[in-house]
Amino acid sequence: MRLWVIRHAKAEQGFAGPDAARALTPRGIRQAAFLASELATQADPPTLLVASPAVRTVQTATPIAEALGVECTTDDRLACDRGSNLAFDAIAAQDAPVFAVVGHNPTLEVIIAFLTQGVAGAGVRVRTGEAFLLESSDDQALEPGAASLVHRLRLDD
Repeated sequence: MRLWVIRHAKAEQGFAGPDAARALTPRGIRQAAFLASELATQADPPTLLVASPAVRTVQTATPIAEALGVECTTDDRLACDRGSNLAFDAIAAQDAPVFAVVGHNPTLEVIIAFLTQGVAGAGVRVRTGEAFLLESSDDQALEPGAASLVHRLRLDD
């Protein structure tokens, strides 16, 4: 399994509406475009993209999906208030050898720490607009500590 774990790009702060309706800032739009262009140049890019239904995650995922020529679907289990157990369920439900999830902290930090170190909350920091490629054998795909961190991407401007 090759899993890209992507945190949504930089979103509006101080938004008066619901958290899920926050949109990307101009910097976030640049971050999403950078991730799209970088993922499109990978030797083995994702063939499936699943995102939280929040506006900022869909706005991050859409240019990536377009650059890869794949469909982006949303999954409520990746929503910002759903927690890591449901996010793991969403990941386990995917049937592609290389895929990407776009979501939120702290859930993504928990997923990466659990899959790479076997311990949730092991000090992994995932910044906005950052992508991590995790790799594991298919028979141990979601086992604690079974994945390796292969690559990390982020636009630093």
